[in-house]
Amino acid sequence: MLVELGAKALIASKISLPYCIEASIHYYSPPRLPIWRKAYSKIQAWSMARYQKLLLLDYDVILTRNVDFLFARTGTWMLRDDFGCHNYTTTKPCSAIVLLDPSLETFRDIVNYGEQMPYANRGEQSMLIHYFHDKVRNPVYILESSIGGWGCDGEAPLPAIVHKPRRDGTLWSKYLCEALNLSLQRPVIDGANDTCTQLGKR
Repeated sequence: MLVELGAKALIASKISLPYCIEASIHYYSPPRLPIWRKAYSKIQAWSMARYQKLLLLDYDVILTRNVDFLFARTGTWMLRDDFGCHNYTTTKPCSAIVLLDPSLETFRDIVNYGEQMPYANRGEQSMLIHYFHDKVRNPVYILESSIGGWGCDGEAPLPAIVHKPRRDGTLWSKYLCEALNLSLQRPVIDGANDTCTQLGKR
């Protein structure tokens, strides 16, 4: 299937977890070290310098429409961190969705920065946020809710990229188009980008 889609599978190398994350495992109960160890491997996306720009997505993310227009953007962009679906004004970024510019120099700099940080209570996510804000002085941008989100607001268009659309086998939000059923959607023209709004509620 991957070949038919024109996709290529690349194996991520094991990478040592920095002290700032190891030292932060007591922040949560139960400890999240196994999760953070896997998540930290995501920073290797910055080492893929053969590409001009990458869109990094967690495995529990779905795309509801074309997002090619994002590749014309500059800077580093992340999802708005609203896991509880209740705060559309938060300025905290979430690394479940990251639009980035690969660079070996940046990759090495991120690794070195992580080794110097004393604490990162949200795993690689905290490390990346502090790196771009404090070291690079070029803070991460937050994707608009119509582009990256959690499908929380029934009045807003369904996001183009949805993180955690399901939880414990049930719909994370009743406003999410289940299985992208087109009979429950209607196209809305918004400038150059089309959006999807659910017609019915479950």
